[in-house]
This record gives sequence, structure tokens and C-alpha cells, in this order.
Amino acid sequence: MGVRQKNFIATTNYVARNRGVAKGLCVQEAKKVCSDLVLINGEDLTKYRRMSYKITECLKQFDKNVERLGFDENYLDVSQLIVEKMKDPNINLQHFEEGEHTYGCAFPKNSCACGCHERLLAGFQVAREMRKVLHDQLGITGCAGVAWNKLLAKLVGTTHKPNQQTLLFPCYTDQLLVGLSTARKIPGIGPTTSKKLQEHNIVTVQDVQRASLSEIGGIISTDAAGNIKQLVLGIDNSPVINTGKPQSISLEDRYKNCTTVAEVKRNVSKLIQGLQSRIDEDGRTPLVIRVSVRKVIQKNEWTNRESRQCPIPSNIRKKISSTDDKTAAELLNLSMNLLEKMVNLQMPFHISLLNICFTNFEDIAKPQSSIESFLQKSPTSVNNEKKKTLHLRNKNENVKKVNQLESWLHFKRDSLDCTSEDEPVPKKAKTDDCKNQDIGVFKEKQDEVQGDLSAGNECNTRIALPKDIDESVFNELPSDIQETVLQEYKARQNTNNHVKDCSHQTVDFSTTSRPTYSTTEMTESLITCTTSTSDSPKNETKFKQLPNDIDKAVFQSLPLDVQQDLMRQWKIQSNISMPKTPKSLKPNKTKSPNILNFFKK
Repeated sequence: MGVRQKNFIATTNYVARNRGVAKGLCVQEAKKVCSDLVLINGEDLTKYRRMSYKITECLKQFDKNVERLGFDENYLDVSQLIVEKMKDPNINLQHFEEGEHTYGCAFPKNSCACGCHERLLAGFQVAREMRKVLHDQLGITGCAGVAWNKLLAKLVGTTHKPNQQTLLFPCYTDQLLVGLSTARKIPGIGPTTSKKLQEHNIVTVQDVQRASLSEIGGIISTDAAGNIKQLVLGIDNSPVINTGKPQSISLEDRYKNCTTVAEVKRNVSKLIQGLQSRIDEDGRTPLVIRVSVRKVIQKNEWTNRESRQCPIPSNIRKKISSTDDKTAAELLNLSMNLLEKMVNLQMPFHISLLNICFTNFEDIAKPQSSIESFLQKSPTSVNNEKKKTLHLRNKNENVKKVNQLESWLHFKRDSLDCTSEDEPVPKKAKTDDCKNQDIGVFKEKQDEVQGDLSAGNECNTRIALPKDIDESVFNELPSDIQETVLQEYKARQNTNNHVKDCSHQTVDFSTTSRPTYSTTEMTESLITCTTSTSDSPKNETKFKQLPNDIDKAVFQSLPLDVQQDLMRQWKIQSNISMPKTPKSLKPNKTKSPNILNFFKK
């Protein structure tokens, strides 16, 4: 029996192969070789394709990483399954059933000290279980090859067919490779490479093994030569990679006589119709369409394939899986435009092959609500409930983290308009002169708890927001954006109110005073301390600009980046406290957008 596509044999069963019917033969030649050959129309591969993916999904019951190789082959790495199987004290590794073989002989005379023989035998039992599951669930029979890499597993799996499985022990690797008729039989050595090697009398696997690396490198590239030398020795370190959805979906057809524009349009429309149904099953949207063509120059002489591609317009992408006539007509026009770049349809032409391909896929985005829904308050918010739960869970732990820094760091924030959700605002502690403290220890402890405080900041605080800011929207923002919004709001508020005396941050390293802080206070302090700046060491000149309530000795003992950051903040605060400049004296500047405008109700 054989599967026919147009006038060629696509594939055959093992009986027909034994009778000399090979893939790619034309139907007339195949009938001459085997007069009683039964042919089945295989132009529509939809059923085969669906069954192929069912087999892959069935094998994923054993391991999620399944690498597909065509319609009917799959690779699996069962190393973890073997580890679990070897733990079974009742496992019988010597048990073989009908149709199960070892290549070379039943068992090697000497067992390997590393235990690879036992692991391979355990993997052999896993292959038996897979074949049984495929037969029970899908009614499919199959063969299997078991080895320690993909190359050898594929080669040994072909030695006993159909519906059988074969195991390869390491000591019989060379026997398996040398037994191949030509080096072309090894996966990874293609027809072009094989032809180049044959021109230099390098035909069999032994010929490649005996040839030096420089000799093969002179025929092909050096990198390819090294890869081929490894393959002929049975070395394949490539991992099993899980095969996702295909990167492109295409359909093609061959024609004896496609010489008119009407025939071209009819054939292209047929291909597009088949592709639309496949796109609908795939569930993704292609971004690019590609058209390939092969032309007949003269009898029995063709050009190479030629391709052109272009982006699919967004208005077509949205409805590409639809089968309505309008979408099909738009795709036909798009394909014909690409085809005309390769074939002059105004002159006589003869096309022997057409291929339409959709590629560059993207997942279809799930429908999202309008942005207005994110700016409206909701009486019951799931996110707020989650935050409350996290707050109750992490409250005690975060307070402990804060207390670890109390003896090392004290910031006085007079103008900060934020409080803890469950704790009262602490009274401001009086500042004392700094005693001898270890700045390195402070930084070490600061880094230790900074991550936990930053992560829990949103869950453990409720910030007093302006009336025109929607709290639910604000809570959805990352903590760094919240910080920016608050600082910008406070600066604007202080400017509008003509604040004369701005509060200053002070650092108090005291071992006797242990003031209490809200989580928000401590978190913002840490963020400020860890901001990096430039490395200009001009400390003496900056001491003249220090606020009156700042201890110069304490300030000098701080790291340089912290000093510079504090100086910048004090400078900004001093500018805010200055009187406003009359509008008539200000230069004309375009008003920059303010992030607060995006959160107004």
C-alpha cells in the first residue's frame, strides 16, 4: 500500500518497501515495480497532522519535553524516569517481551562500572510502557530505539521494524555505525555534504572515520568537519528540546500545466482556503505572508524556488482565520501582488509549484477592558482584599525587620504626609550628637532588610493621597512610581503654600535612643540612602551649605554618595522655600507634563 500525492508516491508501508516501492517514485513507475500496489489519496494531510499531535501529547504523560521530528518521530529524555524506576526493589531488568531486542547480542559479557547498562535496561522498560500507552489510548503501534543520545537512539530504532524496540549498549556503537551502507545514512550528513565527500572518495562511515579533520575541512567548512567527525563516532551532545507550535504554516502544490492567470488564481485560492482552516486550529495570528514559486524553463528543466514576502495588514490579520469571501479575496490580492514580482503574468509563463506560507506568529491577545475601568473606583476590589491579606500576614515580620535598624538609623521627616495603616505616627525623637559608630555595619544591616521592606511597602501602608487622586489606581502602581508621585505632589503643595521653613533629614547614629518608625518612613529612608551619584570628592566646599541643625562631623562620616544625595535634596528644598519669581521675569518654556495628571478623577 502507498500514499499518493498528485502523481507521486509520498510514502508506503513496509510490505511495499520490501517490494521495491520507494518514496518519491511517480505512480507509473511504482505500478511497474509492484503491479498490485494499492494507492490512497494523501493530498489532504489534516487527519495525519492531528493524529501526530495527539501522539506527542500522549507522550508528554511521561515527560513534558518531547522533541518532534516530522509527523511520526519524537525524542524523549527519560533520565528522571529511570532514576525513579531504579528505586523499585522489585524491578526485573532482565525481562524482555516479544518484539524486544538488543543490538549485537543479548547482554554484554562485562557490566560497566558506572551503571549505564542498568540505566539503559530501565529505559528500555520505559519505552515498552510508552508503546503500550500509545496503543491503548490511540490504537497506534510504533517502534522505539533506546540509547544514551538522540543520534544512536534514532539509528538503533530502525534496525527492527515495525512495532518493535531495540536497545543499544555502548560497546556495540561502532558495530552499528560501521554497518551503515554510506555516511549519508547518519542524521546530520545531508545530500550536499555527502556528494562533496563522495567526490573525494569518502563514501562509507569508515572512510569518514579514517579521514583527518584537516582533510574533511578542506572539502567542507572546518566547523562542519568537526561536527561530522563526532557524528561518525556516535557522539551527539544535543539536548532534547521541547517542540512548541510551528514557526510557520504553509501549503504547496505541484502542477503539470499552470499557464494562465485564471489557473494561478484558482490554485492560490485553494491553498489560502486550506491555510485559513489551519490558522483557525492553531489559534495564533500570522504577521507575514510568503509566496514561493518554481517555474518551468523548458521540458524537464525548472528554476530554483523563488520567494517574496510582505507584512499582513492589520485589518486582514484580525479576521485571517475567517472563511468569508471578503477575507479570502484580500489574501488572494496580497498573494498575487507578491507573485507578480517573480512572474511576469503579461508574458507566457509555466508554473510547476506554488507555496503559500504564513509565518511570524503572535498569540492572540485576550480581550481587555477599556482603560477607563482602571480609573474608576470599585466598591469591592479583589486586589485590595489581597493586599489586606498580605498586610496581616507580613505585618509582624516587617516590623521586626524595621526594629533591627532602629539603633542605626533615624530620619526626622516633618513634612512627610503618610502614616502606617495600623500604627500611630510616632513622636519625633530629639537628635543627639553622633557617637562613634561603624558605618560599615550600618550599611550591611541596611542592605539586609531593604528588600523585605520595599516588597512589603505597598501591603503595609496606607498613604494619605490628594482628593483628586484615585486610591485604587495609585495602589496598582509599582512602589517606585508611587514614590515619584508622592514626591512630586509634596513639592507642588509646598510651592503653592509658600512654605518658608522646610524640614531637613537628619542622620542620628545613637546606641541609646531606640525610636519607633512606621514601615513607610523606614522604607523611604533606605531608598534615599542607596541612591548612587557621581564621585566628585568636593566635601569641604559643601560643608558651608549644610543646614544649621546638621552635625558636620556626622555628615562627613557618611559615604560620599549619601552626602551628595542629601545635598541635592536640601538644595531643592531651599529653592522651594524661596519667593516665587514674577511671571514677567520668567523665560517662556513649554510646560512639561505632570504624572499626577494621569490619576485625576
